[in-house]
Amino acid sequence: MSLLLAPHSRCRALAERYRNAKLRECLRLIRGLNFEDNVSPANFRTSWEEVKCYIQNRVSGKPQYVRSVAKTYEFFISLVSDNTPLATACAVEGRVLAKIAARSSTPVRRAPLVSAAQMALVITRASSPYDIRLALISLLAYVRMARIDEIILLHRSDVSIDPSSVTIVTRAAKNRQAAPPMVHTIQSSSSPLDPRPLLIAWLALRDSWCDLSPESSLFGRWKAPSHTPSFDVPPVYDNVRSAISKAFDVDVTAHSFRRSSAAVAASQGTSDRDMMAWGGWASAEGMRPYVADAVRRSGSLSSILMPPL
Repeated sequence: MSLLLAPHSRCRALAERYRNAKLRECLRLIRGLNFEDNVSPANFRTSWEEVKCYIQNRVSGKPQYVRSVAKTYEFFISLVSDNTPLATACAVEGRVLAKIAARSSTPVRRAPLVSAAQMALVITRASSPYDIRLALISLLAYVRMARIDEIILLHRSDVSIDPSSVTIVTRAAKNRQAAPPMVHTIQSSSSPLDPRPLLIAWLALRDSWCDLSPESSLFGRWKAPSHTPSFDVPPVYDNVRSAISKAFDVDVTAHSFRRSSAAVAASQGTSDRDMMAWGGWASAEGMRPYVADAVRRSGSLSSILMPPL
C-alpha cells in the first residue's frame, strides 16, 4: 500500500481546497511511491535516496518540484517516530497532509491577461529582428490559443503561408503528449492581429541568415543572429517569457496569450466545440472553468478582433 497517501478522492479534495499548484504536484508524485506493508519508519527514512531518484526521474527539468516533494517527505517523517506502527502512521496521514497544505497555502498565480492596446503596441514597434521574433511568438500564441512554450518549439516546416492564410502545425502540447499534431489554418484579414505580415517578415530574415533545413527551429536561438550550426536550437522558455514580459510591461506566464485569446473568442460566442478544437482541450468540462475565469477578468480585451476560427 502507499504509506504517504490517503485515498485519491481525499488527496484531490485537499488539493482543490487549498488550490496550490506545487501541493497538487507533490501529492501526485508521492502517490506513485509505493512501499511494502511491513516497512518501518526507520527504513522509511533510509529509503530517501531511492525516493529522490524516483522524483527526479518523474520531474526532469523541474527542480522546484523536487524541492517541494522533498519538504513534504521530510515534514511527514518528522512527525513519525521510529517506534510508530505503520497503521498509526497511516492513521495520521490525513492530518499530516492538512498541515502540509497549510504550510504551502500560497495562492495559485493566475496568468495575467494581455490587452488590445498592449498587443498592438508591441506589433507596431517591432522593427529589429529581435523585436519581430518577440512579437511573432506572442502573436502566434494568441491567434493559435496556445502556450508560449508550444510556439517556441515550432519548426520551420510547421508553418506555411498561402496568399490568403497561414497554416500552423502544433506537434507538442502539455496535455497532448501522445496525440497527433494539431493543424490550424488562420485566414488573412484586415485585423491588426493577422499574423501573415509579421510571419512573412520574420521568415525573410530567418532564411537569409543561414541555410537551415525545414526541420530546424522556426525561431532559432534566443540570442543575436548566428551562422553557427547551433542556431537551430529552440529558444529557452524562461528567456522568452522574461523578454515578452518586458515588452508588454506585464509579468506574463505561458498561459497569458492563450487565456486572453480564449476570453475574446468566448465573448464573441464561439461554440464549445470550436474552442476545444482550437485550443486543444480534451473535454468541455476541462475547458469551461479555464475560459470562464479568463472572461471574468478580460475587461477591455473584447476590443481585440479574433481571426476566424
